[in-house]
Amino acid sequence: MSTFADTSITTDRFGTCIDASNPKSYSGSGNTWIDLINQTENFTLSNTPIYTTATTTTPGYFSFSNTDTSFANTVLTNTTFGSQGTTNTSIEIVFRFTSPPPANTYWYICNTKTDAGIDGYQIWYNYNPGNGKYYLNSYRWAAGSGVVLSSSFNYDWLGNTWHHIIMSASLENGITFRLDGGGNLSPFNGYGAGPVNKGNYHRLMYLGCSGPANQSSSYPTTGQYDYTNIDIALVRLYNKELNDFEAKNNYLSIRNKFNITGYPTF
Repeated sequence: MSTFADTSITTDRFGTCIDASNPKSYSGSGNTWIDLINQTENFTLSNTPIYTTATTTTPGYFSFSNTDTSFANTVLTNTTFGSQGTTNTSIEIVFRFTSPPPANTYWYICNTKTDAGIDGYQIWYNYNPGNGKYYLNSYRWAAGSGVVLSSSFNYDWLGNTWHHIIMSASLENGITFRLDGGGNLSPFNGYGAGPVNKGNYHRLMYLGCSGPANQSSSYPTTGQYDYTNIDIALVRLYNKELNDFEAKNNYLSIRNKFNITGYPTF
């Protein structure tokens, strides 16, 4: 198994990092995907997602399946996802879809929420049969305050090739959303700016599924999940908004590794 060097990535206010190419993060067996920062936000692998080992030329990754209902999740403690007014947030993920989403079905890349409801951040992909287009969507829900920020971007089919995504939320600048080295794709629609209020609840994060529609404190035993056909190789979480320079460096650190062709435009 090969370990890839990410010497230029941003480490300031680094909360969590899981990397399927790094044997310290995943040894090749078991159901725990280990957080490389503090080992406090390890992800649990459920329903046996398929693991592909890294080589000297290809990355390691997990394949999550709608058919097998496989996913990964954790309770975030070191990555705060923002007590309101104190902490900004960035989510960075390297992924590829392995089949198109059926009509009116959401392929979730990730979802974060509290165990008391749906406060959190969501990134998903869907197909609109009415116009034959695919959409990459990102939402920030803040149910308690009534603040919802959302954006939807039309793309061609994003499957079978690796993609790099960064979503950042800050009180100062609202939300920025970058794909494959592109600058902020569009201002978000809605009201308000910045991270949702963590309050006194757990902050839960799901990869490859939506997580329960309504979460109880007995996490994760209740509610309805939406599962995704997706490969996920790398997840980084920050307690800050990544600026243009930091986002560019993080993207360039993985661009060749995953054969992503876009060059930074910011």
